[in-house]
Amino acid sequence: MSQIVPWTSPREALTRDPGAASRGAALRAPRRYTFRVGSFGFLIPEGVLAEAIDQGVGSDEMAHIPGAPPWVLGLANVRGRAIPVFDLRALLPEAPEASRESADPRFLMLGSGDRQAIFLVDGLPEPAGELSPAPDASGIPNILRSSAIGSWLEGSAMRIEFDHSAFLRSLLSSSGVS
Repeated sequence: MSQIVPWTSPREALTRDPGAASRGAALRAPRRYTFRVGSFGFLIPEGVLAEAIDQGVGSDEMAHIPGAPPWVLGLANVRGRAIPVFDLRALLPEAPEASRESADPRFLMLGSGDRQAIFLVDGLPEPAGELSPAPDASGIPNILRSSAIGSWLEGSAMRIEFDHSAFLRSLLSSSGVS
């Protein structure tokens, strides 16, 4: 008589170490990525799709929205979909305007389906190192508090786990758009 074995979830199957059962090891955690905007470090939450974008986001390719706030750069056409593009640097408490220019500006698309958004970031996302919960979240700017899932330390650097959907909802509600 054969034994029925339950299906493994895709996440579990992709992160399983084939020799773990024989060594008694736990499943490996999925790889986490960080990105930077100005002096702030962000951690992309588990399960959120992230993609560096270089087509459709140039100043001559993006559809600009008249009357939009300065943190809305416009709409980018990515694979036939209009995706909103945002500049977090215009919202974060930083040094004067002149220092907001990045040496390596990149566009990072987060999310999927109708929860996609593109953000202007400094450089490409990088694999996160060893993360530990931050004992103090006071370094999170007020504008990000409602969208911070958590705060982590990577060495001595703070990483804000960033819920981009919650962030955009809070911006829209504070600007009177529903």
